[in-house]
Amino acid sequence: MDEVHREGVEAAIRAASDRRDGKAAVAAALSAYGPEILGYLLAVLREEQRAEEVYSDFAEDVVRGLAGFRFESSVRTWLYTVARHACSRHLAREKRQRTVALSAAPEALDLEAQARTPTPPHARTTIRDGVERLRASLKPDDQTLLILRVDRDMAWLDIARVLSEPGENPGEAELRAESAKLRKRFERLKERLRAMAQAERLLGDEAEGDA
Repeated sequence: MDEVHREGVEAAIRAASDRRDGKAAVAAALSAYGPEILGYLLAVLREEQRAEEVYSDFAEDVVRGLAGFRFESSVRTWLYTVARHACSRHLAREKRQRTVALSAAPEALDLEAQARTPTPPHARTTIRDGVERLRASLKPDDQTLLILRVDRDMAWLDIARVLSEPGENPGEAELRAESAKLRKRFERLKERLRAMAQAERLLGDEAEGDA
């Protein structure tokens, strides 16, 4: 979606909100931005079913929350914030369920530990999309940072809003300070991914030499 189209969408959503037509505002927001939000969730969660489940939670949050949105940022930025929070809740639930399941079956702890053990280089399979695989190894918020900046070309202040915690309402000065931190974090992430990619190439060379 180009900038002109996005401005039109934002204006239409605000107009519907101003006339208190919540149904039209939600429909316009999800119609315009729903596909890219679902794409973001799929990029972080890596499974279509999980992404669709979280998208359903996200949509419910939008229905409940859009009426209270004060348009201090773009609707698009707010939607990414809502989506990230829905994703974080989902991952937290999964972690709790996993912990309960493992504690109920102690023998499973050994199996999980084995699953976390690095696979020997000679046993690794080649994955066509190496960049996506490396991204998938990052924490969800680091993936979000990369997606928003690299894939969505989002401004740093908007990224700072998206990565704020639930219940926070940072002011302009706080957002600018956080933006500066995120820039540095972004540069460290790029360096980390570059080093990981170089390591993968070295492992590939070793594997070919052993073959």
